[in-house]
Amino acid sequence: MKRVVRRAVFVVALALGVLVIIPAVAGAHPLGNFTVNRYAGLRVGNKAVSIDYVVDMAEIPTFQARPTIDRDGNDVISPAEGSRYAAGACTKITRQLDLAIDGTRAAVSVHDHGLQFLPGQAGLSTLRLECQLGATVDARSGDHALTFRDRNESNRIGWREITAVGVGTTLRHSTAPTRSLSHRLTVYPQDRLQSPLNQRSATATVQPGGAATSPLNESLRSSPNPVARGFDGLTNWFTSVVGRHDLTLGLALIALAVGILLGALHAVVPGHGKTVMAAYLVGERGAMRDGLLIGLTVAATHTAGVLLLGLFLTASQAFAPESVYPWLTAISGVTFAALGVSLLVRAVRRRRQYRAGFLAPPWHHHGAFDRLGDDQDHGHDHDHGHGHGHDHGHDHDHDHDHDHDDAPRPAMSRRELVTLGVAGGLVPTPSAIVVLLGATAIGRAWFGALLVVAYGIGMAFTLVAAGLLLAWARHRFDLRAKGERLMRWAAVLPIATACVVTASGVVIIARAAALA
Repeated sequence: MKRVVRRAVFVVALALGVLVIIPAVAGAHPLGNFTVNRYAGLRVGNKAVSIDYVVDMAEIPTFQARPTIDRDGNDVISPAEGSRYAAGACTKITRQLDLAIDGTRAAVSVHDHGLQFLPGQAGLSTLRLECQLGATVDARSGDHALTFRDRNESNRIGWREITAVGVGTTLRHSTAPTRSLSHRLTVYPQDRLQSPLNQRSATATVQPGGAATSPLNESLRSSPNPVARGFDGLTNWFTSVVGRHDLTLGLALIALAVGILLGALHAVVPGHGKTVMAAYLVGERGAMRDGLLIGLTVAATHTAGVLLLGLFLTASQAFAPESVYPWLTAISGVTFAALGVSLLVRAVRRRRQYRAGFLAPPWHHHGAFDRLGDDQDHGHDHDHGHGHGHDHGHDHDHDHDHDHDDAPRPAMSRRELVTLGVAGGLVPTPSAIVVLLGATAIGRAWFGALLVVAYGIGMAFTLVAAGLLLAWARHRFDLRAKGERLMRWAAVLPIATACVVTASGVVIIARAAALA
């Protein structure tokens, strides 16, 4: 028996490890497909301040900007269209820059501009806009207080960086470094990807005198170094297929199969409520059908969310998708926390009723597995002597269905299980959205939708398989858990489960607050 118990515990631990620990397998733009990253390099002289301003747009904001740039709608951006857009965008940027010397605001104007499109994910492009800006100031004598603030698109997420150097001047007490950590948004530091730089203002004291020259940034026309995308080879191939114009039936079928595989792998990484699902199935003796329902609901919700968000992005250029993610994450966290509190109240109530003698022990349970005929070994040792041929004179009836009135009911109703699944799949995966938009950009929205559905099928396979494995492992453990210590552990497990679910919800809420 001990060997069976050890195996069951090992299976549960292994399943939880697979669900929670395995790292991500692929990425996209190092700072995310939604980001708009900005750099402002100030060179402060006695009579003028020049600003090297760079904007690095990831795939999704670039997709939204293309219709504005492509004025004739022929899907080809001509040099004239690019130049017209760059001039207008740089002028718009200057209106949201506050540069002042001793409290007197200096007017910022555009001196030069440039626009580049670089290869991105799923056949989409990223956009790099460079603006050479300048302002006239008077800092020829005495100390002067310099202030600079960038108010451009404060609602968009991304890397925000400011540098400042003196040219013929000396900057004292400067809050901006002299060199760019990201090399003007060309190479982002790996150790800052999870906590991007977010500097939107800078101050310094300007003193006359100093080096006549300063370390120059790369010229406006120089091509930036390729940004490290961190793609897994399989994901790279998958996203490249989306943008191919010579798509064949065989290649499309392979892409669908790879989409299923990537969806299955994606479902393994942290997220989508897998920890909550695992805690529920293990701690509340969830049946196989519970794992099936939760897994399918997560996958269906995720697929619907990707398609819906893709539709909004295609229809609106002003829609900022990253602003939706904190709200979706918060809703998911609140839902998990509420379900956890509900589970906790029920678990405490059942425990009190058991102690008062109104309920059978928490481990005395005949689950769906018994009704399915999977191992009819009951948790109690009694014998029904039905081999003799006379009627029993007992006042009770031996019913082999064992539908005890005091047996604990399922911890969650079907509606609550669906709610748990919806909360787990509520936040769409950005890479799946990029795949959909990449196909839409070349007139194959139907193919992108098929790939997203295939992705969801892969997710469903992994989540359902994990749910069934956890439910089976818990069932096998229940059948063999006869020791007093194990019974005590089983008695407190529902309360521990409720605490895990509630804590997971609180963590997700905190993450949403950080995103906001």
